[in-house]
Amino acid sequence: MPSEEIRILIVEDDPVFARLVETTLAVSRRARFATQSVPRLDAAIALLKRDPFDVVLLDLDLPDSQGMDTVRQAIAATPHIPIVVMTGHDDEQTALDAMRHGAEDYLMKGPVNEEALVRAVRYALRRHRNVVDLRHFAQELMTNVDRFMSIVESARIGAVVTSPDGQVLYHNNAAVQILGRDAGTLRADPFDIPGEVGQATLLDPRTLESPRGPGRKIEVQIAETEWDDRPARLHLIYPQDDTDPQEPRSPSGLAAALYAHSEEMVAVLDTDGTIREVSPASDLLLGLAPEALVGTTVWERLHAEDEADFRDAFLDAVENGTEHSSRHTALRADGGPVLVETRLYPTTDPVIHITDHVLCITRAVDPAEADAGPALARLQAHADNKTRLLGSVAEAFDTHLGPLSTHLHMLVSEELGALNDAQRASLGVLDRQTGLLGALVQDLIDLVRSQTGHLRLDTHETDLGRIATDTVASYRAFADERDLTLTVDASPTTISGDPRRLGEAFAHLIAHAIEETPAGGSVAIAVGEEADGPTFSVQDSAPGHDMEAADHLFEPFAGGGRHGTGLGLFLADQIVQAHGGRLRAYQPPAGGNLYRATFRPVKTARSR
Repeated sequence: MPSEEIRILIVEDDPVFARLVETTLAVSRRARFATQSVPRLDAAIALLKRDPFDVVLLDLDLPDSQGMDTVRQAIAATPHIPIVVMTGHDDEQTALDAMRHGAEDYLMKGPVNEEALVRAVRYALRRHRNVVDLRHFAQELMTNVDRFMSIVESARIGAVVTSPDGQVLYHNNAAVQILGRDAGTLRADPFDIPGEVGQATLLDPRTLESPRGPGRKIEVQIAETEWDDRPARLHLIYPQDDTDPQEPRSPSGLAAALYAHSEEMVAVLDTDGTIREVSPASDLLLGLAPEALVGTTVWERLHAEDEADFRDAFLDAVENGTEHSSRHTALRADGGPVLVETRLYPTTDPVIHITDHVLCITRAVDPAEADAGPALARLQAHADNKTRLLGSVAEAFDTHLGPLSTHLHMLVSEELGALNDAQRASLGVLDRQTGLLGALVQDLIDLVRSQTGHLRLDTHETDLGRIATDTVASYRAFADERDLTLTVDASPTTISGDPRRLGEAFAHLIAHAIEETPAGGSVAIAVGEEADGPTFSVQDSAPGHDMEAADHLFEPFAGGGRHGTGLGLFLADQIVQAHGGRLRAYQPPAGGNLYRATFRPVKTARSR
């Protein structure tokens, strides 16, 4: 019998039934319970705010509250305490509705069964703790996404991040394999896998569009979190086999499974380098079972030439609390060498809540990758030199184009004397071409600035709707020339941003859509507040992009541009990112292409 006492508040206006519940719990040998009862909801709420309780047993029909209002008021007052509802209704629908409103479990009133009563209390406690742990896990995983993304990517557990309305923001390869959907479809369609936030669910694959075999269950756990500072949901999808328990695993168990199913070796180290826990990937990486490594130091499996350097780096990371990454040669069980990359994180592990230890993540380095290291470094240095040269040339062009443009404008405007028709036409051509050349040079300057981290913003509260309307007006003649219908639906939408840079981003997206859309087509621009934040979108009727290669659309020289540079989508993406936003391409069911930029609301936006 556990020694920990479980404190229960019974909210019941029938004194006989309340006394029966108290007596049943008092004599139970399954756990130690301390109980207190009150007959009204207002008295319960006052007591819960003053005294600590572990679980509330709540009658739905009280003198001062009835039905779902009882559940809503109780949860609003004490959201951190699990609630088990008690109902005398002759069907379960009311109780199930209460669970959908946040109750953890329910009991039908009648003869009190000790086993059912204790089970409901224990289940409510366990499930509530699981929900809290899962929410913590999801939030910490997203907060430390750079650290743990390699584990998520290599794990055989599916991970899908969606917006509240079901738009897929991220998925790993395992999610594609488990759900049997290609990546393009998974990103394009609303995510429709059943499940409730904070609950673990076992699904029969026969109820899904792509069954993975009769009788094989799929476990789904969903938690609310954030993705790029916006509300989101993390869906963890785990395929069960015949050896798995036929009930949802706890968040800590699912987190452990995430580590266990990663191809990267994950170890928890004491601050002296001793391995405390290690994942099964040790067998794959070193040919050693986890139990063979526990109790040894992390550098014992390193080549003698690397041992001292790694030990010094480890102790320095522990002393200064800094992360460390390095490559070195490890020794397999058979004595053979293997080149590995190890990342050290001297911090609390958000998944299994271990403090004052070091998280060590190790992966094998492909020999080709290792051999290419010096060559890649030389290529990167060469690329950096080319970027600097391109920037210098573009800046020089911009310097000389300034006076040329000024004098051409003076001639065209006849400030220096009257022109005949032939002169006016010829100078008009020169003026337009000089303008295009200046814009092209500016694109190149922006390219260099974005790649060197010098894209500056002058941010203040800005109306996206006004920027979109003004930008559309400047492109209406271009659309008319190409026989396109150009529309805009822009409501006032405020963010913290640089209106000039945002106008440039919108111009790149609108110009790209106009250039790609055949004559007789349409380009529609929309701005407004949506569930995931302020949004600017451009939808065209051009032939749809290959969504398997959608991420490459925003690479330099891959996505068209106002002046044929191929920099348009890349620069738009860089500007949106500089504002803390996200730009994505989608293929609507009706055809065409949709480019959608989402931004932080003004109250949480950050200038960069």
